[in-house]
Amino acid sequence: GMTAEAHEGEIALFDCRKPHCYWCPDKVDFYWFHFNGAGSKQYTEYLTERFGLVHEKQPMLSLKDQFRTVVHSAQYGMSTQFASMNEHQISIAVHSILGGLASQTVRTTVTSELLAPALAYIHGHFADDISLDDLAGMCGISKSHFIRSFKRYVGCTPHEYLLQYRLRQSKRLLLSSDLTVEQIAEDCGFNSASHFARAFRQETDISPTAFRAISF
Repeated sequence: GMTAEAHEGEIALFDCRKPHCYWCPDKVDFYWFHFNGAGSKQYTEYLTERFGLVHEKQPMLSLKDQFRTVVHSAQYGMSTQFASMNEHQISIAVHSILGGLASQTVRTTVTSELLAPALAYIHGHFADDISLDDLAGMCGISKSHFIRSFKRYVGCTPHEYLLQYRLRQSKRLLLSSDLTVEQIAEDCGFNSASHFARAFRQETDISPTAFRAISF
């Protein structure tokens, strides 16, 4: 029951397991791919419910380059013996696209002006202990004002944002490095491997080890 129109530089995202159709009224070139894997259903439902079917291109996302990575890696992987390596590259690119789309709310002017210092600090120091008092101080506002503003403009609490950012970094390391789960937990700011495993399983329904073994 939903309809949408996508223009140049935009991305349309929908659950292809549900009845659907799409068409172009004029000649057009575009990139497309189908994807599946851990968290894909939840990502799609979240993004569709929150932002609709069509999403604007974000400069930080390099959307066209990310799509090229997915398409070209898939084509290369199908024609060579290095398919498993390319599946990991594809997974990283897909996660980058979806993660960027999920962060759309941080693009507002109010957010960039008010919360940018805190967001930048989280991105650069996610492995460290980070306190609400320190983040609020960086933004020059009280802790209660900071929490309310963060929830309003980012769409989640500071703690939830930090946890999700740490988990995204952990997924990247699981797929792109040979680090142990224990080392990844430490590098991503979790106080123990068991804490990391619990948070990861709660987010994805599988363990970090199982996630690493999946062929995306």
